[in-house]
Amino acid sequence: MISAIEENVIHLRERMKRAGIRATPQRLEIFRAISSNLAHPAAEEVWKDVRRQAPGVSLDTVYRALRLFEEMGLVYRVNMDSRHARFDANPVEHHHFVCARCGGVCDFVPGSPVAVPPEALALGAVHRVRIEVKGICRDCAAGAGTAGAD
Repeated sequence: MISAIEENVIHLRERMKRAGIRATPQRLEIFRAISSNLAHPAAEEVWKDVRRQAPGVSLDTVYRALRLFEEMGLVYRVNMDSRHARFDANPVEHHHFVCARCGGVCDFVPGSPVAVPPEALALGAVHRVRIEVKGICRDCAAGAGTAGAD
């Protein structure tokens, strides 16, 4: 039985072949690394993971591959206003909670569909809605609460 990650890699190979783009071993390993990391890793984290399997891969190669995957709609940037973008390869429609203190990113799926504001619909055809909610995560809030208790 094939894993979900390997199914994603097979899908990537097919998409790249149809687009006339070489599915190099480095690109496949980079995609495998990001697909298996649910923590929405930064490019540097992906690079560290990939170097375990392919020590010669450069950070520049990782950045270029992530940019390519993003252009193909296979990877999405999260927390775009931070210095270091994080990446998400989860194909399931979902949104993100971003902790303003630790920078952690958690996926969530709302209980009901998110309505597109009429102002956005007036601007053009909407293909995707992604919400990024910013706040303080439970772990940071708990740590801040105990620090102030002294």
